[in-house]
Amino acid sequence: MKIKSRALGSTLAALPVAIALALGTGPVFANGAQDVPLVSLDMTTHLWTDPDSGGQVRIYVSTFEGCKSNPFEMTWQYFVSNLDYDPIGPGPCWDEASCSNGFSGFQIQFDQQIPELHNQLSPLTGGPWEQNAYSGVSSPPWGAEWDVRLTSWWTEEPDGEPDQLGIMPGGWGVFSFCTDERVPMQVNDPPYDGGWGSGPFGWAHSWDEYGQINIFNGPNTIPGDLYTVVGTACSGSDIICKKVKFLDDGDGYVEVGEEVVFRTVIHIHILDSDWTDAKLKDNFGGQLDVEIVARNGCGDEPELKLRGKTEKAALTWNIGDSASGPMHTIVLDATTDITPGGDQSYTECGWHEFNSGAVLKYFNANGKKRSYGTGSIDVPVFTEDMLGDCDGDDYTDAEEVSAGTDPFDPDDHPSG
Repeated sequence: MKIKSRALGSTLAALPVAIALALGTGPVFANGAQDVPLVSLDMTTHLWTDPDSGGQVRIYVSTFEGCKSNPFEMTWQYFVSNLDYDPIGPGPCWDEASCSNGFSGFQIQFDQQIPELHNQLSPLTGGPWEQNAYSGVSSPPWGAEWDVRLTSWWTEEPDGEPDQLGIMPGGWGVFSFCTDERVPMQVNDPPYDGGWGSGPFGWAHSWDEYGQINIFNGPNTIPGDLYTVVGTACSGSDIICKKVKFLDDGDGYVEVGEEVVFRTVIHIHILDSDWTDAKLKDNFGGQLDVEIVARNGCGDEPELKLRGKTEKAALTWNIGDSASGPMHTIVLDATTDITPGGDQSYTECGWHEFNSGAVLKYFNANGKKRSYGTGSIDVPVFTEDMLGDCDGDDYTDAEEVSAGTDPFDPDDHPSG
């Protein structure tokens, strides 16, 4: 058993000051009282260069745990900073054959269908930008698109100058959408070919009065495969909820001898309006290396300590008082531990306790102690490649899963 802890909040530290201020440490999109604090998981930076004009656009891609009222979804945020992309040059549209509207078309393409995409937002939502979340179609291309309205952007202002509704040089804008919990995937488009093609993973463009111009593309970060969910457990009234998901070799099953990374998200929503001394505790199985990934910015730094002969990792988070806010989220990664044989995996098939259950305790306004627990979540571990017989009933794990019987119960098998 090992314990690791990342420096929390470090992903925002390297951002330029203006961008850091714009994003904040926990951006939340408006949804009344049901807003969920977003937890920063990762941030990558990409530079796109238009080969025709030489103009550049920098894209900061941030992924967050949580979306609006659902703490167990993900938000994908694309902060676009137009460094100097102005492909045609200055000049009013009514006076020149063409003019620039800067960065005024943005599309992200995915390598697979993402039908659950929702909450697509753009700069000045309801204003000049239009959303077209078309990922639910049954065939490629899949993706998300934003465009300045072609029919309105050259309308003259009272001073005779045209609207410039795109992101002009020196400007910036934030685009985002939400999905189920997916793995961030970094991709690189092929070199720009000078034609209408965009590369497989997205493009940027401008408009002139005749249509799209200067389509170009570059590296990007897009939603990848879905996490496989082990289980979700909640207390009464959903005061505290926990979800465990994992990444493996792609088949969706944890097998003996396989290294697996589990991600645990614990979300707290304290309904009492005034409370003190809130603490969160949880214990993880001894076969796991546990690491704190991120949390929202409330309370003390969470701690992990080893306890007992099996060296279970014990989580303690002193959240504090109601002034810290009613909602809190923490994200942890747990990787299968090194076995005596030197492998990082579970060594036996069957059910394994992942963690014993998250418990939240605090005192309400009357000084009465409150306690809420989620209960434990167990992980089913199958034989290698599902080809063994975990419960000894002469049927392989694969046969039992296919038949819908319990591969861990010798009395439940395909023969009935």
